[in-house]
Amino acid sequence: LNFTGLEGVGLKGNDLLMVTPRTGACGVARPAAELGGEGISYASSDGQSFLWPPYARAPGGRYQVCWCRQLVGVTLCRNATDFVVRAGEVVLNGPRLGLERVCHSGEVCSVSLDWSPDLEPENIFGLLSVASTCSEGQWDLGTHMVEGFPGGPAFGSTIFEWPVLNASAGVHKLCWCTTPCEGSTDRFAFEIGSIEVEGPYADHLFSCLEGRVCTAAPLKGLRLRNGDRLRFSSSVGGETHVPCGQDFGSVSRISLPSEGCGLYLDGCTFSWSEEMMASVAPG
Repeated sequence: LNFTGLEGVGLKGNDLLMVTPRTGACGVARPAAELGGEGISYASSDGQSFLWPPYARAPGGRYQVCWCRQLVGVTLCRNATDFVVRAGEVVLNGPRLGLERVCHSGEVCSVSLDWSPDLEPENIFGLLSVASTCSEGQWDLGTHMVEGFPGGPAFGSTIFEWPVLNASAGVHKLCWCTTPCEGSTDRFAFEIGSIEVEGPYADHLFSCLEGRVCTAAPLKGLRLRNGDRLRFSSSVGGETHVPCGQDFGSVSRISLPSEGCGLYLDGCTFSWSEEMMASVAPG
């Protein structure tokens, strides 16, 4: 957080500012530490320009700005009670935090953000990423984009959308940064909430016999429902991997509707008849 152009009379270097929520008067209101530097700026170089360390990680909206001058033997401007003079307000452009969203494997995923009524979100554009971690001030510090969200980070303002997901089930972080930025690996990307992808977990392994009834159970995941189906991929056992959704194969490889969902701690039973299995080559 930084800004320039504070106006007043007799402003000097070493003056400081503190940002607070607008819920109380200067000298009483708590500092907004999530804006950086425990809410207190570095000492100004000229009395008009101010910088907070290191990065703002706060809900978007309007915040109160309070002023203090360091005086030897009087105050070092380190406590909220030292900042008694109101200097104005600062607007932080960004969404609210703590979002909880749900999308479904095999369907279009649309995520809407929540915004403060003090802002005009239709004019604030950014990238929304789904990742295991958000950079939070570092360049690609262990950040991992979740596979299965086509196109990677989605661009938008109030609504962000991905085409049909081929992501497996799981709960992941939503990372947001205002443009220009590079998604979750950008050092300005920060966590604004979480997204639950409902569907099956990846990496199940089942064995069946050619020409015999085949049962796959339990296939586990999140919020699986009776009536879901599985399909054999023609790439099984081959050297070339064909992602799900790109190899349609024969409809004879599609299972009967699932049943027993929830009997295995959110798992389901899928089956193929002898007739279906007769058309599936070993592999």
